[in-house]
Amino acid sequence: MCVLVLTAIIINIFPMVILSHEMCRKNIAQANLRADEVTSGSEFTTKKAERIVLVDECGMVTYDSGDKDNLEGKYLVIPEIKRALRNECVENAEIQDTAIETTVVKSCERGAVLVLQKDTEAIAVLKDTQESLLLTWFIVGIIFCLVINLGAFHVKKRVKTLISGVTSEDIIEIGGGDEFSELAGELNRLTRQMLETEELRRTFVSDASHELRTPLSSIQLLVDSIIQTENIDMSTTREFMTDISEQIDRLSRIAERLLILTNLDGAKALELETVDMKEVAEAVIATLEQSAMSAQVKLSCNFADGVRFKGTSDGAYQIIFNLVENAIKYNNSGGVVRVYIFKADGVCNLIVDDNGIGIPEDDFSLIFERFYRVDKARSRDKGGSGLGLSIVAKIVGYFHGDIKVEKSVDGGARFTVTFPEEVEQ
Repeated sequence: MCVLVLTAIIINIFPMVILSHEMCRKNIAQANLRADEVTSGSEFTTKKAERIVLVDECGMVTYDSGDKDNLEGKYLVIPEIKRALRNECVENAEIQDTAIETTVVKSCERGAVLVLQKDTEAIAVLKDTQESLLLTWFIVGIIFCLVINLGAFHVKKRVKTLISGVTSEDIIEIGGGDEFSELAGELNRLTRQMLETEELRRTFVSDASHELRTPLSSIQLLVDSIIQTENIDMSTTREFMTDISEQIDRLSRIAERLLILTNLDGAKALELETVDMKEVAEAVIATLEQSAMSAQVKLSCNFADGVRFKGTSDGAYQIIFNLVENAIKYNNSGGVVRVYIFKADGVCNLIVDDNGIGIPEDDFSLIFERFYRVDKARSRDKGGSGLGLSIVAKIVGYFHGDIKVEKSVDGGARFTVTFPEEVEQ
């Protein structure tokens, strides 16, 4: 009921405010036209409910159409006149009980002109409109109260069932096949989703905290060693600082990949464009060539032309970069990483194959989970965060593609990424 009253008040006031504003604007426009007419030099006659005052440059009244309190020959020193003599235009309209009083003061060739008008007809229109709106809302309110009272008991009972189910996080059971039963089903789905999301959030926060704690602990240990070592030489200091820099780089990589995953989780439908997989792969290989040389790993590439799909260049770069970087990082000295790009049966294919340390088949279904690492100790030594493959899987899903992992014929790992024909261009 309070909502209805508040709504009625708002809807009643809103049109009245608009109507009042429009009437004031109209009266100001009329007063401006009247002032222009007076200052044009042509003859004029004073209208009913109107007063015209002419003032010279010194502020003395040279003409006053008013019968009472005639100001001719007197000085009219008010802020509005002063502003008009400075070539400013003063406009004002006020709604009084019996009329809309409009004041316009404008500069003219020999001083200023002041126009005062009273509009009683507009007030009558406003009052009639307000009374009509009040009567209308009074009738609407009565009808609304009758309808609410008729259905209140039934609605209240079903709402209580919904509230009790939500507060207890139990399954809500409401029959009838109406909107309440549909709402109950949606609330049940949301409750399950919220519980799953909360569990994922706890796991994610726990894993992220654990990953960040390791390099931070290393940095703290190195800094404490520097502080506690007296007369430390420059070479030792440089060695400590190099280790600290490596840990900071690791922190930066973890933070960057966490940010990428967060952006992907919150991303809406991406605007896909045509991506040439060969061009992106060549850029990735050029970036990782030095890393491969340092690890004594050979890169063998076979890229077919015209392999295009619907995606984004940045996303394709992330996919290829992470797969090739992992193949280099978890390889053996003298190992080989083979990268193939081709199209077969209307499907775009990316294969990254290596003869490195490989992945146990039991872990194939787990490696795309966040922070999951097959060999945690070795992954940390190599700066791994367990986020790269999660990013790859997320982006592949956004591009309507598929990714799978299997054992390479050389004992390493073989990743195959495909994009179906319907997203190819």
